[in-house]
Amino acid sequence: MKFGYLIVVSTDDSVDYVQMAYALALSIKNTQRPGYDQVALVIDDLNQISRFNSTWVFDHVIKWDQETYWDGRSWMDKLSPFDATVCLDADMLFLRDYSHWIDYFLENSELS
Repeated sequence: MKFGYLIVVSTDDSVDYVQMAYALALSIKNTQRPGYDQVALVIDDLNQISRFNSTWVFDHVIKWDQETYWDGRSWMDKLSPFDATVCLDADMLFLRDYSHWIDYFLENSELS
């Protein structure tokens, strides 16, 4: 089963959600073990990510501008390139390995 994290961001003039998503993806790459470190970014403006040096932190970049913010998340099952997905807020950081929780949820939940 292919697992990954999905981050849905929209361009905003007052808050740089794209920068936050980049920091979150970096924190995932630096703390999660292989197989639990895949990140997909859903974004309305692909030009926003070209300003970052390490765009490799996003394993998948999906352009989608049909809905914004919370409304965009309602489409995560259609947008996610993974079999099992955890959708994250862009303003989070991973400070240690949480991959054991993924195993627990996959074994004990019907959601995926």
